[in-house]
Amino acid sequence: MNSKEVVKKIIDEQGVIQADVAAKMNITPAALWDRINSKKTNSLTVKKLNEILRALGYELVIMPRAKAGKIENAYVVEE
Repeated sequence: MNSKEVVKKIIDEQGVIQADVAAKMNITPAALWDRINSKKTNSLTVKKLNEILRALGYELVIMPRAKAGKIENAYVVEE
């Protein structure tokens, strides 16, 4: 799963709409859409990913590979 897919999955799981996430980030829904639309770019910068995750109540963590997939509600980003 890439970073954009993870963001979309979290948005779906939380039952929020992109406009709500954009409002928390103080950007327009169109700006958020541009960031997570796979046709615009292949991946998000760490800074932009972290901003979106913060708005969703998540944080970006770097940890040993063997543990990442074993934590509940954790996502492994492979890009």
